[in-house]
Order: sequence, then C-alpha cells, then structure tokens
Amino acid sequence: MEDHALVVADCSSALELNHNYTKVLMRRCQAYEAMERYDEALAGRWSMKSRRETEGEGEGEGCFVLAGLD
Repeated sequence: MEDHALVVADCSSALELNHNYTKVLMRRCQAYEAMERYDEALAGRWSMKSRRETEGEGEGEGCFVLAGLD
C-alpha cells in the first residue's frame, strides 16, 4: 500500500522548485483523493485546468473528484 501522505509531501517539495510541473500536480491531486481530502484534490484540479487554459492547451487530463463533496 502506498503512503499517500509521503506522495503529497514529495510532490509539494517538487512544486516548490518548479510550480509549472503539471505531472507532479496531478500526482499530488490523486494522492489527496486517495486520502479522501477532496477539497485539496479539487483545488489542485482547478489549478491544473486554469494553467492549461492559460497556456492554450485546453482542459486535458487530470484528477477528478468523484465523491465526498457535500
């Protein structure tokens, strides 16, 4: 079983070095989802969406918060 908290910590450290690293942002989003921290996952998803729209790439792939939102 994967330690999702470590994934979040590692991804956050990587994003401090390069905040445009979309793959790392997606990975952190997926870890947040696995930990059922849906607010953080959703924030990461929206961040990826806005970056891609700004860069003219459209919505593309990313993580999707499917459950747990009230």
